[in-house]
Amino acid sequence: MMENERIRRILEMMERQQIDLLLLMPSAGMKYALGDSPIADERLFVLALAPGKKPFLLANSLYQLEAAELFDGECVFWQDGEDPYPVLCRQLEVLGYRWNRTAVERSTQAQFLLPLQKLLPGAGFEPASEILDRLRIHKDEKERERLRKASRLGDEALRRVMERGGRWIGKTEAEFFARLSYEMTCLGLDVPDACVCAGANAADPHYVSRQGIIQENSCLLVDFGGTWKHYYTDMTRTFWFGQPDAEFEKVYDIVRRANEAGEAAAILGRPMEEIDRAARKVICDAGYGQYFIHRTGHGVGIDVHESPNAAEGEKAILEPGMAFSVEPGIYLPGRFGVRIEDLVLMTEVGAEVLHSYPKELTCFRREDV
Repeated sequence: MMENERIRRILEMMERQQIDLLLLMPSAGMKYALGDSPIADERLFVLALAPGKKPFLLANSLYQLEAAELFDGECVFWQDGEDPYPVLCRQLEVLGYRWNRTAVERSTQAQFLLPLQKLLPGAGFEPASEILDRLRIHKDEKERERLRKASRLGDEALRRVMERGGRWIGKTEAEFFARLSYEMTCLGLDVPDACVCAGANAADPHYVSRQGIIQENSCLLVDFGGTWKHYYTDMTRTFWFGQPDAEFEKVYDIVRRANEAGEAAAILGRPMEEIDRAARKVICDAGYGQYFIHRTGHGVGIDVHESPNAAEGEKAILEPGMAFSVEPGIYLPGRFGVRIEDLVLMTEVGAEVLHSYPKELTCFRREDV
């Protein structure tokens, strides 16, 4: 049913920002406002909000049952073969909506936005970021519990997969991903995804192919996540198969200490850039600064990447309800990469690390099977 408190906050923020109309399509923003969202397709499905006006939901009649579950306010339906845009405009006019300043999410597809631009004369369209991002940064208690649960399930999924130990030697990254996705799904995590990076592939922070082979005397970097009731877990661990060489052990220890330093810097009242500075200092002081080539972290919630970021120049002040990753890494091209990532939730008493999966270097040998 309608998340009345969240819609109230959205309307208050719209009034402060002097936004006349907010149109939300199936998206993270709709999940935030209503608690859920249908799968986006080519049919217009939109929640209309305006300060001082009655909200309404416009949908194709195919979605009558879903609309009733999502929204306890007025629903307007259109039929296949009917142009939905005049239906939307008539409803806006009937309810006395203005649209001089109309906000939409950045993810709004052109197939919906272009007809709206033609049919709403004088409308100036702008991103809804100033409204939605400001609200979504601070997670309420329900959102916090979903993040905690997602992270616990992520820990358990990885633990189950790594019980196979040395039996992963000789398997493909795709086979590993399939098993990890299976375990996540069995535990109740939706939208399972992962970067599974064997050996030198781990030196590419956003490696996406899954054709590599997990080999003895080589590393495996696993960056994965899924959602629990629309809220993401996102974590990374790096393993070794066989006996690690001295430099891998050294680099792993540096990254682990950088991860812990970043988490220790997550203190209420400080700017987020201090997390990045703390983690980066450990790596730079050890002589590997040129191999740490990305920000230390990003916000997380309904989207796996949200605002704000743990990055140089990010002045957002750490406050209760913020959730973000801390994921420093060192990447040696052609050799290996190491990244360790946890999610951190800021509470009223400080930082809470959401993952409990061990961060000590774990090695697996073929003979341990």
